[in-house]
Amino acid sequence: AQVAEDRQRGRQRREALLREVTEAVRRDAERQQAERRTLEARVEEQVRAIHGLEASGQHMLEQRSRQQAREKRLRHVLLRASGPSVVASDPRVTSRSWDRSSMSSPFQQDSLMSRSAAVGSTHLAGLDFPELQDMHTLTQQCGMRSREIDRELRLAYDEKDRLQAEVERCRHAAGITQALHRARVETLGGGDQPGPAGEACSEGGDH
Repeated sequence: AQVAEDRQRGRQRREALLREVTEAVRRDAERQQAERRTLEARVEEQVRAIHGLEASGQHMLEQRSRQQAREKRLRHVLLRASGPSVVASDPRVTSRSWDRSSMSSPFQQDSLMSRSAAVGSTHLAGLDFPELQDMHTLTQQCGMRSREIDRELRLAYDEKDRLQAEVERCRHAAGITQALHRARVETLGGGDQPGPAGEACSEGGDH
């Protein structure tokens, strides 16, 4: 009788331990599923961020292209205006003051013509037109912002890849844990015992 009682108590202890282990496995499976859902949400958020960066990058490229076209047109206008009609670098000289017949001496005429030639050469480099310098600065800013967006995109794609790898790792671990939980439930003879939350739809919900 004593031996039978000892065996009964031993079996009860083993069953209690098995139930504890099964419950721990169930909790771990639920934790892994929750972690996977959190990671999947972060992946979706990262994808939205990538789409936003791509749209911003496209907009910035278009803006830079328009800015370059404006700069080219302005450069053309200013270079034409730097001829005999206007000397843009000297605000004291206007188109009316270029009339050679109004110059009081040949020296003044030659001096103004020489200065106009020098201005034209600096204009070719875009150095002597404040308006052109401002527009060129805007074009450069567009280019810098476009490169920044490219860097941000590369980082965003890297983060998305990392998160997706984490999702796959978590999904794999959760699948193993769920299979272990089912096996332990069957060992306990409780096939109708509920499994980890969301287990039934975990396979169909993966994407």
